[in-house]
Amino acid sequence: MQALAALSPAAIGCGHGPVIQGPQAAAGLAQLAAHYPVPAHGRYIHEAARTNASGVEHLPPACTRPAAPPGRRAGRRRTAGRGSLAAATPPPG
Repeated sequence: MQALAALSPAAIGCGHGPVIQGPQAAAGLAQLAAHYPVPAHGRYIHEAARTNASGVEHLPPACTRPAAPPGRRAGRRRTAGRGSLAAATPPPG
């Protein structure tokens, strides 16, 4: 997240949701990077997936650690992060 925020993008298109444009894009990404909760465990903690022109070339092994108990799931933290970036999105129209 910090490496992406350091690029200070003028627009962000994630492949889901609307494109975020303007000064709010860089500001929202910087805010998200500053407060992004790095998970303690999971599939991509120690090794990233690799892709090439044909698609996914390699996936790290699936995480064998049991899921976190309810209320401590990463999805709840991710939602908060998306809200931070979404707050930087200008209102439509």
